[in-house]
Amino acid sequence: MRHRLDSTGLNRSQPDPAEFDCRRTPFPQVNAVTTGFRQPWKTLAVAVHDVPVNAPDCHANIEWVPASGFQLRKAGVRFDAVRVDGDDGRRAADLLEHMTGGDPGPVVIEANGRRGVYFLLRPGSTAGRAWPSGAVPFNACRGTVSYVPVPALGGHTWPLAWRCPPTAADRFVHPFLLHSTLVAIERATATPESR
Repeated sequence: MRHRLDSTGLNRSQPDPAEFDCRRTPFPQVNAVTTGFRQPWKTLAVAVHDVPVNAPDCHANIEWVPASGFQLRKAGVRFDAVRVDGDDGRRAADLLEHMTGGDPGPVVIEANGRRGVYFLLRPGSTAGRAWPSGAVPFNACRGTVSYVPVPALGGHTWPLAWRCPPTAADRFVHPFLLHSTLVAIERATATPESR
């Protein structure tokens, strides 16, 4: 490595050409990322170029999202939730993302156990509804206390992750849209004997 100072006095370290061996040190795939010619890099290229480097953090004002790890939040205070386990929950998340143009509201996925998908809804919106079988509402109805796991927006949060992170403090999954999606999935996956 050679060290030299530029006209501003900053240290500009550059590799010495004699130390660089292209057979042992692969060149970075810059052209593939920036142009998107290689299929695996297309998503990365779009993600990298769509977000400005100094963009403000739009999640800073959402106080119920923990800073790191994950925490249990009492349902019915900041949000209600509906959990749908397994493939049905993932199908519902896929359909909601498709119907809303990629922003259905906050959705948390669980990687182990039941592989639950938690759809976060406006407080009080899950009570008094007959949810399809397989959908478990979490709310603050009389005589019940329930908690929902909420991961941080970054860092190590396993086994939880944001399928669709919150975009604003008052943006949630629409209860009617979720309910009708779950009913449609239940009808589509029902066996002929159970219809």
